[in-house]
Amino acid sequence: MTGPSPATTTSTVLISAPSQIWSGFDGNLDSSRQGSELHGMHHADWRYLSELTWSFAEEGTLLAFTDRTTTAEYTWALRAFDETKNPRHLVHHRRNLTSGELVDHVTVTNASSRPLTLTVTAHAVAAISPLHEIRSGTRSPSPMRREDRGGPSTVGLTANGRTCTVNAPDAVVTVEAADPVHHDGSGTAIRMRWDLTVAAGASSEVLLQVTADDPGAVVARSPHRLRAVRPTGVPDLDRWCAQAVADLDALLLVLRGGTDTTFAAAGAPWYLTLFGRDSLWTALFVLPHDPSLAWGTARALAEHQGTRVDEVSCGAPGKILHELRADPHEVPREALTFPPVYYGSVDATALWVHAVAEAWRTTRDRQALDGLSAAVRAALTWLLDQTAEGSFMRYHDVAGTGLANQGWKDSSDAVVFHDGHLATGPVALCEVQGYAYRALLDGAELFDVLSVEGADELRARAAALRERFRDSFWVEVGGRRYPALALDADGEAVDSLTSNAGHLIGTGLLTEEEELTVADLMVAPDMLSGYGVRTLSTTSAGYWPLSYHCGSVWAHDTAIILAGMQRSGLTGHAEILARQLLSAARALGGRMPELIGGQDATLTGVPVEYPTACRPQAWSAAAVFPVVRSLAT
Repeated sequence: MTGPSPATTTSTVLISAPSQIWSGFDGNLDSSRQGSELHGMHHADWRYLSELTWSFAEEGTLLAFTDRTTTAEYTWALRAFDETKNPRHLVHHRRNLTSGELVDHVTVTNASSRPLTLTVTAHAVAAISPLHEIRSGTRSPSPMRREDRGGPSTVGLTANGRTCTVNAPDAVVTVEAADPVHHDGSGTAIRMRWDLTVAAGASSEVLLQVTADDPGAVVARSPHRLRAVRPTGVPDLDRWCAQAVADLDALLLVLRGGTDTTFAAAGAPWYLTLFGRDSLWTALFVLPHDPSLAWGTARALAEHQGTRVDEVSCGAPGKILHELRADPHEVPREALTFPPVYYGSVDATALWVHAVAEAWRTTRDRQALDGLSAAVRAALTWLLDQTAEGSFMRYHDVAGTGLANQGWKDSSDAVVFHDGHLATGPVALCEVQGYAYRALLDGAELFDVLSVEGADELRARAAALRERFRDSFWVEVGGRRYPALALDADGEAVDSLTSNAGHLIGTGLLTEEEELTVADLMVAPDMLSGYGVRTLSTTSAGYWPLSYHCGSVWAHDTAIILAGMQRSGLTGHAEILARQLLSAARALGGRMPELIGGQDATLTGVPVEYPTACRPQAWSAAAVFPVVRSLAT
């Protein structure tokens, strides 16, 4: 039995990939409470702590709370000890997260004229379980074995080959089975007690440290950090830049054992790993600011480039992966099962070639390009095969266990006709043809640089694809002409107006006149929400503002269109989109989530948050860089 995916909007997150902590706004973690199912300390696709709650002998009053990506601070007043209205007894709780380690410092300050005696307690539940079970609302028991970790104040617990260690110096520690009602008998409760006497005018501190160890993890923390963005002259934009850089830094990973493979994990809580499409778009947005991320991402993806045809993984020689995990990954609610390396992405290979070409143009790093030469040839061979004999780039989940839709809009209802009925596959998405066209030309340029034969064939294939696209994809609905979302299995144009068409701007697949036509449509009222471009026009029968891919607004989606407009010289249109994204970022405090609702901003006044949206999300954070290029003074 599965339940709804846990909400992210009711909790706060600290992140130092591949670790994350989700908690209440008071700092307490309690996944047993309704609405808090996501709470816990997670590391590399597993949850290690499902509860961690603090108490101070009586209920304190929370006075202040701040979080800064990897740290959080809470100030409490212990009002029961005060003799006047002035708070004289305070607790300062500081939490710090680094990769694989949570450290809590709790400081009790007594500003009164008398000694203070109190008990500080912490209650933790260690329950090592896979993150995909939490996402699906399922739980299976994971028997835990206690290990000797050297001392009465340290508890080590192992399950599924992973270890959670809790260290509470100077505390009285007791260990027992967790409440079976809330934890299915699989958790271990750890109670820690410190009996304190704090002298008048003095402070006393207790420390709690929790570490998570996963020897089978395929990713690790990257030492690389982005440099700060120079002041733009726009205060709200500067605040967004600062938060975006902090979020991206928190998401940077490397392949385990590969120090030159820095990439951005897709996002928290579900995607703290290497994703082809997400990591590549993030790197492309950031590229003018930090080209090393594009090279690192390209190398990481080349390490796992496909080598054989496999229907279950959707693998093929030369193909770039969709996502990388240490273990098979399930989404029971959607009946999906992914192998550890899954290739169900129709566009990642073309985006990878483009990222390599853009990194080369920006840096002229011949050593980096030479190191990817074989991978470039393999990727372009796959692209040639996919576009051979008059065909378009298509996808189809033959095995039936992976993603039915394999473009960036990968939910099952994403490819929908204007009248609301769903397309059947194999499907050819419009934007993917644009990515392929650009990648073929990029590949020709790279072949020339690398002195590899075949550049002329790549250019000829691109030209043929451009002509076929014009003949097959353009539709007219309601007096407006535009590129259809896709072609279905029968070659019929899926005639809804979507943001996908905006991705074609700047790829070269369209003429200048066609680009202007599409750009005008992207800034029309049925597509613009006030906070960005809707994924689907409000005129379509399938539109719903809180549909994941059929009416919502995604920052990265708008940023792709914006960047294409910049590339094609449509600066006025680009500025309109940039200002809408800035309005969203301002209202959201600078952290751009995975997506927001597509409701009209003039009606809601603020962005409507999608309840299970990831945050931070790498490509949403990186969307600030095209905005900077439009609005910086």
